[in-house]
Amino acid sequence: MRSFTRIGLGLGLGRRGVYGRGGGARIPLQPFNASRAIPLNLMNSGASHTNLVMPVYIDAIAEYFGSPGDVESRISVINGSTWAFRWENDESAQGESARLAVEDGTPDVLAICDISNSSFDEATVTSGGLWRDACEASEVEMYAWALQYVLDSGLEGYEDPLDVPDVIWGVVRDKQNLRNSGWKGVVEEMRDESSNPLAAQIRFIPWASVLAAIITGWLNDEAPAGFRPEQMLGDVGQPVDWWDNHPSALGRWCIALTHFCVIWRRSPLDVPLPHSLGIDTTGNNAILAETSEATYAWLAGIIWEVCQMEPRTGIRQWEWILESAAWNDAGTWEDTSLWKDAA
Repeated sequence: MRSFTRIGLGLGLGRRGVYGRGGGARIPLQPFNASRAIPLNLMNSGASHTNLVMPVYIDAIAEYFGSPGDVESRISVINGSTWAFRWENDESAQGESARLAVEDGTPDVLAICDISNSSFDEATVTSGGLWRDACEASEVEMYAWALQYVLDSGLEGYEDPLDVPDVIWGVVRDKQNLRNSGWKGVVEEMRDESSNPLAAQIRFIPWASVLAAIITGWLNDEAPAGFRPEQMLGDVGQPVDWWDNHPSALGRWCIALTHFCVIWRRSPLDVPLPHSLGIDTTGNNAILAETSEATYAWLAGIIWEVCQMEPRTGIRQWEWILESAAWNDAGTWEDTSLWKDAA
């Protein structure tokens, strides 16, 4: 159990008070404190990002630590869709219906993303609650993740990425942190609004925060020689500009590592390079072959650090010292909670 003090951050600032609607102690986050065994039935529900990453990358990474066929990674994709839209229209999804699969209880884990914006939205929380309730009823673990968002950042004004000033990359970084913060708020709302103890097992995959940390490292001259942030963006298997809101093959690899790190609670530093796992590194995936071993190690280190330091991943055992978070009047999730390592 953990103890925490609620403070009045939401008083006069938060539209919903501290941690949602309030009214009694909130269900605590339960740490797992151990790596997951590799065999897993994993349902991936999302938009185009999900289709780009799953199941090839996840399967290859996880099965390196187990045996071929250990992971059944399934997809349910509707391009450009929110999870509210997929709840109502999931039977038309590419792959299969994640909603029906969850209701049948066949997956062990549902990894689900959403393309809604980073600010407070009641419909997003409400529809997320439908997915949560279905997972709770079937005892399926739910992992929510935040997509990257680089639109309207200023990148679109440059034909050559080498011309992009650091201040624009700072804007891109800040957009990731804003999206990540908003999705932490959504996850907390979903957990807070359920009386079922299983709601405490909703986990957060902090991809947007990882991308923000990668850009920050590059801006601080900490990246290995040859790495630039645009290498994470742009190539979706068709002619595009140098940047795009979708991830490149390297971005997809890092998203897959982040999923592996959180879902299996294992260090991405132990994962071999993509070509060693039989992943295609030619054509549109050539960036995977062009990336140095030093860069792979640096990226994996960032992923491991971010995922461990985010208490909502459940990788490490954290204890709240001071719990304080709310949606402010601008619809932004403000979290000034203090944590300590309880291990």
